[in-house]
Amino acid sequence: MYQATYQLSDPSRRHSLTEYPYASLPYYAFLTISALLMAITGELGGSTLEAFWTNTSMSLSSTVSQPLWVRLSTEKSRAATTLVAVACFITGSSLALMAGSFDLLIAARTAQGLGIGGITALTNLVLLDFVSSGKSAAALGWVSASRALGSAVGPVVGASISERGLWRWIFWIDIPLALFSLVVLPSLVPCSAQAGSSSALGGLAQLDWIGAFVFLASLTGFLIPLTWGGVLFDWVSTHTLLPLCVCLGGLVGFALYSALWSRSPIFDRALFLTANSVVIYANAVFHGVAIFSLLYYLPLYFTIVKGASVLRASLYILPNSVIAAVASTASGAATSRMGRYRPLLWLGWATTTVGCGAQLVLDETTSVAGGVALTLVSGVGIGVLFTTLNLAAQASVPPAHTPAASSTTNFFRSLGQTVGIAVGGVVVQNVFRREIEASSVYGAYGAMWSRNIVKVGQAVRALKSPEQQALKSLVVTGVARSTRAVWLLLCILSGTQFLVSVAWVEDLTLDGARAVPRRRRLSISRPQLQTSLADPAAAGSFVR
Repeated sequence: MYQATYQLSDPSRRHSLTEYPYASLPYYAFLTISALLMAITGELGGSTLEAFWTNTSMSLSSTVSQPLWVRLSTEKSRAATTLVAVACFITGSSLALMAGSFDLLIAARTAQGLGIGGITALTNLVLLDFVSSGKSAAALGWVSASRALGSAVGPVVGASISERGLWRWIFWIDIPLALFSLVVLPSLVPCSAQAGSSSALGGLAQLDWIGAFVFLASLTGFLIPLTWGGVLFDWVSTHTLLPLCVCLGGLVGFALYSALWSRSPIFDRALFLTANSVVIYANAVFHGVAIFSLLYYLPLYFTIVKGASVLRASLYILPNSVIAAVASTASGAATSRMGRYRPLLWLGWATTTVGCGAQLVLDETTSVAGGVALTLVSGVGIGVLFTTLNLAAQASVPPAHTPAASSTTNFFRSLGQTVGIAVGGVVVQNVFRREIEASSVYGAYGAMWSRNIVKVGQAVRALKSPEQQALKSLVVTGVARSTRAVWLLLCILSGTQFLVSVAWVEDLTLDGARAVPRRRRLSISRPQLQTSLADPAAAGSFVR
């Protein structure tokens, strides 16, 4: 049994992006594999179902594991727990590059997802454990920027490797990046030789196993039909609706159990006792929806509508991700200087709304340069929200719970990303199907083609003869209008969140004080909340 001893690194080094290379791994790892699925399926001889699970297994294991990683970590074992998460990622990557079948590849991707879940959940906790509150905004800006850069580099690397058919190289690249993190993290937050295991075992002993089981089973059962709806099974089929409804009920039951009966809930009750924090978590869900909807469906537009290769399409969306990284860093510095987050929160949602609205003009006639320029606006908004939402969540809870609030925001953002892919897919498929079915010649193919939009789009790109141009035009127009429907949905959702943030988010300083009189609050006041939480028995302890 032992205690961890933290030695703080030099303050001037705390804000260096190179100290958090592992923060970029989640988005990088998620987005590199999509372009490689066709090559992987061809070499391993897999089915559409196996290809589907190769991508989905990582997303599911990452999302559902995040709260458990945080719940198992303690202030004394945080760095050690993060190293375990990185080791899980390395193990999964090593198994994936050796995979000779889809069974092993899917298992490896699941292990990668567990590691990614830990990295996503614990990065901010490690940071906030030793960075002073006055510098946390700028430091979180750098971490958010590294994540945005991961989303920029991932598609380009994946597309480059895909064109050469060397899909195993993607996992070779993953390993040195993660190994570098294993070296960097201990030097950043060194512990004594006796650090971590007793604290981690204590976290296991205190874990609410009933709540954990219900949470994992319900969330997994809810997300799986969301990811396969419209892909493997129809949205109105029993395979999709039954698990959605049953597991949604399980999540509601989990929430009631955690609020009323659990002695050590997975999610600390203190994180949800103010209206401000609840609104911020809802903002994070919709932020995640916007991130992955843009990252998934902008390449679809450039590939099918503008006829770009997968690599060129990845390069076309690169400026959007780069500007998001710059905006994320700038918003962290600006928030730190102002000492308030609400102006940047409003700016983020307003810019995202305007940017998604501007993308409504994207069609077959839009030049590539014009299309790339239009995507920069939404990139600014997405980047600003990356940092600001975490800071807003931290300011909405008592100081002892700020690390947990930041990680909970990351969880809801990850949940939104999974939902965003599903929702975007529903919109694209339904609009595309409607466009095809409106054709008197090809209408009978609407249902079938809507399930394989990428393959159909790639096939019609090669059509050259005059008599085939009508078919090509029909598909290209269908994809253009389908993606436009996604931009419209994102514009509406972002605009709604802007209005919600104006109406309900309090103007707090970064230390939780009110900058202006509060207009909306729950029945429990912030001083009462802090007083009640002074007693450990008053609420479950998330960060111990």
